[in-house]
Amino acid sequence: MLNILLINRTGQPWKPCQLAFTDSTHLSIDRYSPKDTADVVFFKTDFDKDFEPQLDQFLSKHPGGYFVVLSNIPSAKEAVLAFSKGARAYLNAYAGPKTYQQVVEVVMGDSIWVGSDMMRQMMMGLKPKKSSSTATPVWQEGLTVREIAVARLLAQGLNNKLIARELDITERTVKAHIGSIFKKKAVKDRLHLALLLTQ
Repeated sequence: MLNILLINRTGQPWKPCQLAFTDSTHLSIDRYSPKDTADVVFFKTDFDKDFEPQLDQFLSKHPGGYFVVLSNIPSAKEAVLAFSKGARAYLNAYAGPKTYQQVVEVVMGDSIWVGSDMMRQMMMGLKPKKSSSTATPVWQEGLTVREIAVARLLAQGLNNKLIARELDITERTVKAHIGSIFKKKAVKDRLHLALLLTQ
């Protein structure tokens, strides 16, 4: 059985998490300590306080391991900050119990979870870095011309169908290019690729 812990300001049970994991433990941020370990820790932020100080307070007590950030009013800016500080998932605190369960499954599989709408918002906010020289950007090294085109469209948040339409190729070909790009660049998902393009 999984050990799920939810940390919030009050320590009161958070209904969606409680419905998803009936045996979950709920603690206030003030009572949370590095001794409180779990398979996955959910940290619920308060919408009426600044996000980053709340996250920093949580991280100062977090013993390490998988953690998920819950937000009442999700934003791409918060999501990027959460992931940059080690979160394995970022989601709307009001998501349904099934979503909470899916998140834990993905996180326990050592992957990152982010909703498709949030992923699109995040990727739209990331802009590939313009090279100051005529040299080939590092992220393009080892990729074919077509793979570079697919990667650029992917980083703009386009789905496979739209990429296929834009490049006048089949979705199956798009999937093959994406698989090849992920392998060549040693990235697991679209978000990591978009981040690579901004470096």
